[in-house]
Amino acid sequence: MNTIIAECASLNKKYETGRLNLMLCILDRILNGIDPMLRDVENHIVSASLADMLSASENKTQDSEKYVERLLELFKKCSALVKNAVRDYPRFLTARDKAFKLYQFRPKKIWHSLPEKSKRVFKGWQIKTVNMR
Repeated sequence: MNTIIAECASLNKKYETGRLNLMLCILDRILNGIDPMLRDVENHIVSASLADMLSASENKTQDSEKYVERLLELFKKCSALVKNAVRDYPRFLTARDKAFKLYQFRPKKIWHSLPEKSKRVFKGWQIKTVNMR
């Protein structure tokens, strides 16, 4: 089982939905087998989304509409991963939602990662909760 789980992170990064689906089918037959896969998917969503948001932080801090648009694009991309890889398995949908709540309710995670110049532009601007469904 550990060998199979070790592949999960790289499959998430490559968006190899077919192999992730096969992995789910195998791990779902084992007691608590999908728990490590759930953690990997959630960690992937958090890290990939944060990396993407920070990569263009200069543009996004100057225009809150672009920030929200990019956040919605990331949500759709991660939703497609969950839909295609694990056929909207409810526990994976919950993991996706849990990962995105970091960006809805904890903008400080992004704030502390921003360059100092961006923080000056960002000051006073608040991220509002957006219903993404």
